[in-house]
Amino acid sequence: MKLRSIALNNVRRFTSPVRLGEIRDGLNVLSEPNEHGKSTLFDAVQALFFAPHGSTAKEIRALRPHAGGAPEVTVEVETEEGCFAISKRWFSKPSAKVEKDGRLIAQADEAEAWITRLVGDGNGGPSGLIWVRQGMTGLESGSKKEQDAALEARRDLLSSVTGEVEAMTGGRRMDMALARCREELDRYTTSTGRPKTNGPWKGAEDRVAELSVERDNLATKATELHEALDKRRAKRRELDELQDADATAQRQARLDDARVDHKAAEQYATDVENAAEKVRMTQLAVTNAEARLEAFRNANRELEDADAALNKAVEAAENARS
Repeated sequence: MKLRSIALNNVRRFTSPVRLGEIRDGLNVLSEPNEHGKSTLFDAVQALFFAPHGSTAKEIRALRPHAGGAPEVTVEVETEEGCFAISKRWFSKPSAKVEKDGRLIAQADEAEAWITRLVGDGNGGPSGLIWVRQGMTGLESGSKKEQDAALEARRDLLSSVTGEVEAMTGGRRMDMALARCREELDRYTTSTGRPKTNGPWKGAEDRVAELSVERDNLATKATELHEALDKRRAKRRELDELQDADATAQRQARLDDARVDHKAAEQYATDVENAAEKVRMTQLAVTNAEARLEAFRNANRELEDADAALNKAVEAAENARS
């Protein structure tokens, strides 16, 4: 069996679909800095081959992203029978299925049995391994039998790799390779490992510095151009609105309505001013009337006093005549 591609979705840091492939014959090297997901990739493949789709074990839960979700893993494998796509999903709507040329071959428990047969009844595949990863060939530490199988797998792989290394590095081939490496390295570095003056490495660093300055300048210009383009688009929209016949008609209609409202407001203001003048005149008339009323009341009191004095005088006259 040969792995040809690996696809993950909702697996730890890979919350969006990601695919690794095409994996070809010979030596394939996956090289990335730490914490970029290399171990996640192989843990996911390990789970696909050795963890049932209905499992909720700690190792399967560890595949879930921090935000939660259903981990999904799909691999394409090539066997003597052809190419197959194997996929599993855990937790929400768990599933397992095997497809060939887009046609479903097996699913659920039948798919699990198919995978088990493919990898050699759970012992890690033909010759005891599919790959050798850190730890055991399963996600758990495993039983004594599983640990022995894992150790045997690593011994098989070490024997194979040792043979390849010895074939490459034995005799004069190793000396020639080392000499070629030293010759190539001398073009780039000094004896202390620093970039050689006028060498390709130093030239590349200088060129990187120049390009960095140029990049920063271009980034500043690009920002200015983006801002200018935004202003141009805004002015273009304003101009289009001003030149649009329907918009012009609407503005004219609003202007006519505003003029009518303004005229009505002016008339209302005149009416209010006239009414205010009438109020002032009425208040003045009321004040005058109140003054006259007060004078009338004073005169009436004086008349009453005069009548009383007259009555006394008449009475005194009558008494005098008597």
